[in-house]
Amino acid sequence: MNGHCCQSRFSLLKWPALLTLALILSQTDERPVMAADQSSASSQTVQEGPVRLTAHLDKSSVRIAEPFRLTLTAAAPQGTTVRFPEPGKQLGDFLITNIDDTFDVPTGTDRTWMRVLTLESLRSDARALPAITLTYQSSDDNGQGTNIPESRGTISSPTLPITIISEAEATADPTRFRDIKGLAELEAPQTDSHGWAITTVAGLFVLAVAGLCLLLIRRRSQTPDQWALHELDRLASSGLIESSDFDAFFCGATDILRKYIERQFAIHAPQLTTREFLTQTKGHADLDVDQRQLIHAFLKMADVVKFAQFNVNATDAERALTHCRAFIQQTSQAVTTKTNSPRSTKVNSECGQPRVAESFKR
Repeated sequence: MNGHCCQSRFSLLKWPALLTLALILSQTDERPVMAADQSSASSQTVQEGPVRLTAHLDKSSVRIAEPFRLTLTAAAPQGTTVRFPEPGKQLGDFLITNIDDTFDVPTGTDRTWMRVLTLESLRSDARALPAITLTYQSSDDNGQGTNIPESRGTISSPTLPITIISEAEATADPTRFRDIKGLAELEAPQTDSHGWAITTVAGLFVLAVAGLCLLLIRRRSQTPDQWALHELDRLASSGLIESSDFDAFFCGATDILRKYIERQFAIHAPQLTTREFLTQTKGHADLDVDQRQLIHAFLKMADVVKFAQFNVNATDAERALTHCRAFIQQTSQAVTTKTNSPRSTKVNSECGQPRVAESFKR
């Protein structure tokens, strides 16, 4: 009997202590302290002879198995040839998951070679990306009537530091707790009617549906070339060229051109990479060699502007608009002529349309 009474008293004393401990644990000072996000990009540039090599890392801190990109961009005068090494499956301690090369592209008075590597690391002790060595050779004539000393040699990319964060490092600090708070007074909920809010939301929904229907009807009444030319006019008047926002401008022009090709030739272009898309266009019967060369040159130039952040000017942007319009007009006329004339097997620049693919080449 005495033992039973002692056990009951112990239970009564134990519950307040457990409740107090639960309150303390529920009022922690802050949520788990995660590792600071240091994913800012970093770049370094080196010069060797006539070649200028820039290494750009889109993130300086990643988690294990998180992909990141290393962009190597070599710029050299006309008459200089730059060669990248054959890529392997790994770059030091980092796994190479994708490679995208854009070589020998004219940019102003220079020519540019670019390689974009998508990398991952499965080790947390990786601290830096190893250097990559390129070779170059320049002739004594740069193609502009100016002689430059003939040279050849190698140039190595700078070593960029990177931090690999392990999931085990992002742990909470159990020693930091909030103090116990006092009672908080809560206001009673309002009982006013919300009928006006429901009516407003319903009205906005009806207007949105009506606007979407009108937009779909208008789009269906337009041919693909009419739609694309109208979108290019809107892009030209958007002010992106005047504000020198060429990254957004080339993104918009590329999106318009890809959607036009998807609607006109049934090539699902917006979801493909540049390399996959160019492969899709090679065997298309309605695209001749000149038209495919124009698409190839324009998309490669857009990739250089968007990913390598090369300097372009308003003249380059206006020229890109002119090439897009010419391509749309040329291909739309070719499709119309082929539809109206079953015996016609090919419509190209010899039928009165200008050859514009060469204008991207310098």
